[in-house]
Amino acid sequence: MCEKYRDEFYTLQNESKSFQLNFTDQEYKVLNLVINLFGSLSANDLSELNHTFRFWKEAYQNGLCSNGYHDKAQSKLDMSQFKDDIEKMAEILKAYKLSHEDSSKMIQINNVIFYYDFEIKDEIKNRLQEFSLSVKEGVYTVYFDDGKMVIY
Repeated sequence: MCEKYRDEFYTLQNESKSFQLNFTDQEYKVLNLVINLFGSLSANDLSELNHTFRFWKEAYQNGLCSNGYHDKAQSKLDMSQFKDDIEKMAEILKAYKLSHEDSSKMIQINNVIFYYDFEIKDEIKNRLQEFSLSVKEGVYTVYFDDGKMVIY
């Protein structure tokens, strides 16, 4: 496919303008999740993240040709061999889901974001306001341990 458009950019451009999306609901769900997870990252950040995975390194090495080009057919991998990478992605998804389960349990004060799972009252807001002035920015979890507020 890429070879077809390598020297025919305008053909690709015209065909892409008339392309009709026909994704399934599940495919849209996955695409939206990927956009929400990674859409705000720069190309460099995405590249660095991708390069932390062993499957990327092995696919790259497998597809590397002596002339410097890559043969994508040689880059295919058995993903069951990369349990650590799959677990790393599962942790990213888990963290995302936890942070997006209930947006009503988040408050932002002075560029500082606090997550909590209790009813927040004015007294607690005032204490969070004081704390927010002592840090420039960040994301914290607020909870109570033996009746004392903990900001972590």
